[in-house]
Amino acid sequence: LKVHGAYAGADIQLGSFVRLALGGRYEDGEQLTSAFSTLTPANVTQTVIAEDYLLPAATITWNPVDDVQVRGGFSKTITRPQFRELTPAIFIDDATDLAYRGNPFLRNTRIDNYDVRAEYYFGRSRFVTLGGFYKTLDGPIEEAIDRDLGGFEFVSFINAPSAKLYGFEFEFENTWPVSDLVDWNSMSTKDLVFKTNYTWSTSKVSNQGDVSTSALNPLTRTVDEQVLPGSSVFEDGRALQGQS
Repeated sequence: LKVHGAYAGADIQLGSFVRLALGGRYEDGEQLTSAFSTLTPANVTQTVIAEDYLLPAATITWNPVDDVQVRGGFSKTITRPQFRELTPAIFIDDATDLAYRGNPFLRNTRIDNYDVRAEYYFGRSRFVTLGGFYKTLDGPIEEAIDRDLGGFEFVSFINAPSAKLYGFEFEFENTWPVSDLVDWNSMSTKDLVFKTNYTWSTSKVSNQGDVSTSALNPLTRTVDEQVLPGSSVFEDGRALQGQS
Protein backbone atom coordinates (compact mmCIF):
# COMPACT_ATOMS: atom_id res chain seq x y z
CA LEU A 1 0.00 0.00 0.00
CA LYS A 2 1.42 3.36 -1.06
CA VAL A 3 -0.34 6.59 -0.18
CA HIS A 4 0.71 10.11 -1.12
CA GLY A 5 -1.27 12.89 0.50
CA ALA A 6 -1.33 16.62 1.07
CA TYR A 7 -3.64 18.77 3.10
CA ALA A 8 -4.39 22.42 3.75
CA GLY A 9 -6.57 24.15 6.31
CA ALA A 10 -7.58 27.51 7.68
CA ASP A 11 -9.15 28.73 10.92
CA ILE A 12 -11.25 31.82 10.28
CA GLN A 13 -12.94 34.08 12.85
CA LEU A 14 -16.32 35.24 11.50
CA GLY A 15 -17.27 38.04 13.85
CA SER A 16 -17.14 37.90 17.63
CA PHE A 17 -19.03 34.65 18.19
CA VAL A 18 -18.50 32.42 15.13
CA ARG A 19 -15.39 30.54 14.03
CA LEU A 20 -14.93 28.43 10.88
CA ALA A 21 -12.35 25.68 10.47
CA LEU A 22 -12.10 24.70 6.80
CA GLY A 23 -9.75 22.37 5.00
CA GLY A 24 -9.21 19.43 2.72
CA ARG A 25 -6.91 16.50 2.05
CA TYR A 26 -5.87 15.19 -1.34
CA GLU A 27 -4.88 11.53 -1.30
CA ASP A 28 -3.49 9.31 -4.05
CA GLY A 29 -3.26 5.65 -3.05
CA GLU A 30 -2.34 2.36 -4.68
CA GLN A 31 -3.04 -0.95 -2.96
CA LEU A 32 -1.65 -4.13 -4.53
CA THR A 33 -2.08 -7.76 -3.53
CA SER A 34 -1.13 -10.92 -5.40
CA ALA A 35 -1.78 -14.61 -4.79
CA PHE A 36 -1.20 -17.86 -6.65
CA SER A 37 -2.32 -21.47 -6.44
CA THR A 38 0.27 -23.98 -5.23
CA LEU A 39 -1.06 -26.35 -7.92
CA THR A 40 -0.54 -23.88 -10.76
CA PRO A 41 1.81 -21.19 -9.45
CA ALA A 42 2.01 -19.55 -12.85
CA ASN A 43 -1.59 -18.37 -12.49
CA VAL A 44 -1.31 -15.28 -10.34
CA THR A 45 -4.36 -13.33 -9.16
CA GLN A 46 -3.55 -9.67 -8.72
CA THR A 47 -5.65 -6.90 -7.25
CA VAL A 48 -4.88 -3.24 -7.78
CA ILE A 49 -6.95 -0.47 -6.18
CA ALA A 50 -5.59 2.82 -7.54
CA GLU A 51 -7.75 5.75 -6.48
CA ASP A 52 -7.29 9.42 -5.70
CA TYR A 53 -9.60 11.46 -3.50
CA LEU A 54 -10.29 15.03 -2.45
CA LEU A 55 -11.59 14.84 1.12
CA PRO A 56 -13.01 18.14 2.43
CA ALA A 57 -13.76 18.92 6.06
CA ALA A 58 -15.43 21.88 7.74
CA THR A 59 -16.50 22.77 11.27
CA ILE A 60 -18.39 25.90 12.30
CA THR A 61 -18.42 26.87 15.99
CA TRP A 62 -20.82 29.34 17.60
CA ASN A 63 -20.25 30.79 21.08
CA PRO A 64 -23.60 32.30 22.08
CA VAL A 65 -22.37 32.85 25.68
CA ASP A 66 -18.97 32.54 27.36
CA ASP A 67 -19.15 28.92 28.56
CA VAL A 68 -21.28 27.41 25.76
CA GLN A 69 -20.20 26.20 22.32
CA VAL A 70 -22.35 24.80 19.51
CA ARG A 71 -20.55 23.02 16.67
CA GLY A 72 -21.60 21.67 13.30
CA GLY A 73 -19.33 19.64 11.06
CA PHE A 74 -19.05 17.82 7.74
CA SER A 75 -16.26 15.67 6.35
CA LYS A 76 -15.57 13.03 3.72
CA THR A 77 -13.47 9.98 4.64
CA ILE A 78 -12.58 6.59 3.15
CA THR A 79 -11.76 3.14 4.48
CA ARG A 80 -9.64 0.59 2.64
CA PRO A 81 -10.01 -3.21 2.70
CA GLN A 82 -7.35 -5.17 4.57
CA PHE A 83 -4.84 -7.24 2.59
CA ARG A 84 -6.38 -10.46 3.90
CA GLU A 85 -9.83 -9.30 2.77
CA LEU A 86 -8.51 -8.78 -0.78
CA THR A 87 -6.42 -11.92 -1.22
CA PRO A 88 -8.23 -15.06 -2.53
CA ALA A 89 -6.43 -17.43 -0.16
CA ILE A 90 -8.22 -19.69 2.33
CA PHE A 91 -7.63 -19.15 6.03
CA ILE A 92 -9.41 -20.64 9.05
CA ASP A 93 -10.79 -18.51 11.88
CA ASP A 94 -9.52 -20.16 15.08
CA ALA A 95 -12.52 -18.90 17.08
CA THR A 96 -15.23 -20.26 14.77
CA ASP A 97 -13.46 -22.89 12.62
CA LEU A 98 -15.02 -21.23 9.57
CA ALA A 99 -13.16 -21.02 6.27
CA TYR A 100 -12.55 -17.49 4.97
CA ARG A 101 -11.41 -16.33 1.57
CA GLY A 102 -10.69 -12.80 0.44
CA ASN A 103 -12.42 -11.08 -2.44
CA PRO A 104 -10.05 -9.44 -4.96
CA PHE A 105 -12.93 -7.37 -6.36
CA LEU A 106 -13.46 -5.25 -3.23
CA ARG A 107 -13.29 -1.47 -3.47
CA ASN A 108 -12.72 1.35 -1.01
CA THR A 109 -15.63 2.59 1.10
CA ARG A 110 -16.57 6.27 0.80
CA ILE A 111 -18.14 7.90 3.86
CA ASP A 112 -19.89 11.26 4.33
CA ASN A 113 -19.96 12.38 7.98
CA TYR A 114 -22.30 14.97 9.52
CA ASP A 115 -22.37 15.96 13.18
CA VAL A 116 -23.69 18.62 15.56
CA ARG A 117 -22.63 19.12 19.16
CA ALA A 118 -23.49 21.43 22.07
CA GLU A 119 -20.93 21.86 24.87
CA TYR A 120 -21.23 23.59 28.25
CA TYR A 121 -18.07 24.13 30.33
CA PHE A 122 -18.60 25.07 33.97
CA GLY A 123 -14.99 24.83 35.20
CA ARG A 124 -11.63 23.19 34.62
CA SER A 125 -12.26 19.59 33.48
CA ARG A 126 -15.97 20.14 34.08
CA PHE A 127 -18.34 19.93 31.16
CA VAL A 128 -21.48 18.38 29.72
CA THR A 129 -22.01 17.77 26.01
CA LEU A 130 -24.75 16.46 23.75
CA GLY A 131 -24.14 15.59 20.13
CA GLY A 132 -25.75 13.94 17.14
CA PHE A 133 -24.16 12.25 14.12
CA TYR A 134 -25.21 10.90 10.73
CA LYS A 135 -23.09 8.93 8.25
CA THR A 136 -23.73 7.62 4.75
CA LEU A 137 -21.50 4.81 3.49
CA ASP A 138 -21.00 3.92 -0.15
CA GLY A 139 -19.82 0.31 -0.39
CA PRO A 140 -19.32 -0.74 3.26
CA ILE A 141 -17.37 -4.01 3.52
CA GLU A 142 -19.38 -6.85 5.09
CA GLU A 143 -18.92 -10.58 5.59
CA ALA A 144 -21.17 -12.92 3.63
CA ILE A 145 -21.46 -16.66 2.97
CA ASP A 146 -20.23 -17.43 -0.54
CA ARG A 147 -19.79 -20.55 -2.69
CA ASP A 148 -17.38 -21.12 -5.57
CA LEU A 149 -18.05 -22.93 -8.83
CA GLY A 150 -16.98 -26.25 -7.27
CA GLY A 151 -19.57 -25.92 -4.49
CA PHE A 152 -17.08 -25.12 -1.69
CA GLU A 153 -18.77 -22.87 0.89
CA PHE A 154 -16.82 -20.18 2.76
CA VAL A 155 -17.11 -16.74 4.30
CA SER A 156 -15.98 -13.89 2.08
CA PHE A 157 -16.00 -10.10 2.08
CA ILE A 158 -18.34 -8.06 -0.12
CA ASN A 159 -19.08 -4.37 -0.60
CA ALA A 160 -22.72 -3.83 0.31
CA PRO A 161 -24.39 -1.30 -2.00
CA SER A 162 -24.77 1.37 0.70
CA ALA A 163 -25.62 1.99 4.34
CA LYS A 164 -26.41 4.76 6.79
CA LEU A 165 -25.66 5.14 10.48
CA TYR A 166 -26.92 7.75 12.93
CA GLY A 167 -27.31 8.37 16.64
CA PHE A 168 -26.49 10.67 19.53
CA GLU A 169 -23.92 10.90 22.31
CA PHE A 170 -24.05 12.33 25.84
CA GLU A 171 -20.93 13.01 27.89
CA PHE A 172 -20.41 14.42 31.38
CA GLU A 173 -17.22 15.07 33.34
CA ASN A 174 -16.74 16.69 36.74
CA THR A 175 -13.77 17.18 39.06
CA TRP A 176 -13.72 17.81 42.80
CA PRO A 177 -10.57 18.69 44.79
CA VAL A 178 -10.21 16.03 47.47
CA SER A 179 -9.27 18.78 49.94
CA ASP A 180 -12.86 20.05 49.67
CA LEU A 181 -14.16 16.65 50.78
CA VAL A 182 -11.70 15.48 53.48
CA ASP A 183 -8.99 17.17 55.54
CA TRP A 184 -6.08 14.90 54.62
CA ASN A 185 -2.74 16.56 53.97
CA SER A 186 -1.56 13.64 51.82
CA MET A 187 -4.49 14.18 49.45
CA SER A 188 -4.39 17.98 49.32
CA THR A 189 -3.20 18.03 45.69
CA LYS A 190 -5.45 15.24 44.44
CA ASP A 191 -8.70 15.43 42.51
CA LEU A 192 -11.69 13.14 42.40
CA VAL A 193 -12.73 12.74 38.74
CA PHE A 194 -16.05 11.42 37.45
CA LYS A 195 -16.59 10.69 33.75
CA THR A 196 -19.49 9.11 31.94
CA ASN A 197 -20.51 8.65 28.31
CA TYR A 198 -23.63 7.26 26.69
CA THR A 199 -23.95 6.66 22.96
CA TRP A 200 -27.00 5.38 21.10
CA SER A 201 -26.73 4.48 17.43
CA THR A 202 -28.57 2.57 14.75
CA SER A 203 -27.72 1.64 11.17
CA LYS A 204 -29.36 0.26 8.05
CA VAL A 205 -27.83 -1.56 5.09
CA SER A 206 -29.41 -1.13 1.66
CA ASN A 207 -29.38 -3.99 -0.83
CA GLN A 208 -30.44 -1.80 -3.77
CA GLY A 209 -27.67 -2.33 -6.32
CA ASP A 210 -25.24 -4.92 -7.64
CA VAL A 211 -22.40 -6.51 -5.67
CA SER A 212 -19.19 -8.24 -6.81
CA THR A 213 -18.28 -11.66 -5.42
CA SER A 214 -15.45 -14.00 -6.40
CA ALA A 215 -15.51 -17.62 -7.55
CA LEU A 216 -12.58 -19.98 -8.01
CA ASN A 217 -12.62 -21.54 -11.47
CA PRO A 218 -11.65 -25.23 -10.92
CA LEU A 219 -10.39 -25.57 -14.49
CA THR A 220 -8.08 -22.56 -14.75
CA ARG A 221 -7.45 -22.17 -10.97
CA THR A 222 -8.09 -18.44 -11.39
CA VAL A 223 -10.59 -16.29 -9.53
CA ASP A 224 -13.47 -14.93 -11.58
CA GLU A 225 -15.76 -12.02 -10.75
CA GLN A 226 -19.47 -12.67 -10.30
CA VAL A 227 -21.85 -9.71 -10.28
CA LEU A 228 -25.05 -10.39 -8.35
CA PRO A 229 -28.02 -8.28 -7.28
CA GLY A 230 -27.52 -7.02 -3.73
CA SER A 231 -30.90 -8.47 -2.74
CA SER A 232 -29.53 -12.00 -3.26
CA VAL A 233 -26.78 -11.43 -0.66
CA PHE A 234 -27.99 -8.82 1.86
CA GLU A 235 -31.16 -8.37 3.87
CA ASP A 236 -32.47 -4.86 3.22
CA GLY A 237 -32.61 -2.64 6.31
CA ARG A 238 -30.58 -4.81 8.71
CA ALA A 239 -27.90 -3.28 10.94
CA LEU A 240 -24.27 -2.98 9.89
CA GLN A 241 -22.08 -5.85 11.07
CA GLY A 242 -20.03 -5.04 14.13
CA GLN A 243 -22.21 -2.16 15.30
CA SER A 244 -22.41 -2.00 19.09
